[in-house]
Amino acid sequence: MQLRLSTKGYILIGLPLIFELIFVSILIFTQAQLERAYAKEIHARAIADTINTGLATLLKSLGYLILDNVSREGALENQSQSYFHDLNKVRDRLLALEADNDTERKNIEEFADLVDRLLVEFESVRKAVGKDKNL
Repeated sequence: MQLRLSTKGYILIGLPLIFELIFVSILIFTQAQLERAYAKEIHARAIADTINTGLATLLKSLGYLILDNVSREGALENQSQSYFHDLNKVRDRLLALEADNDTERKNIEEFADLVDRLLVEFESVRKAVGKDKNL
């Protein structure tokens, strides 16, 4: 099979060019996938950081509530209340983060409901402890 010089030139230039275009297309596609994965990871880390902050705030507020109850002086009550308000801010921040899927959305809502219930319970405990101190 005899090929003309121009056909050989097209093959020598066209074939590598086609493969290069295919590889560049694959590279662009995988880069887009990687960027989406990074965005999901950053979002998941933001949610995890917010939940961890909420748990740390919860533990601090409980600690101050217990210390205030043990000391019965009322000096730590303001600190405990401050952490309770911070816990509410953490809840609001968590709800502000948009969930990527239904499971994540459900977990965020469950955590927010848990925080709401805890705040109500802590307020009732604080009031009960306050009445107990007056006795």
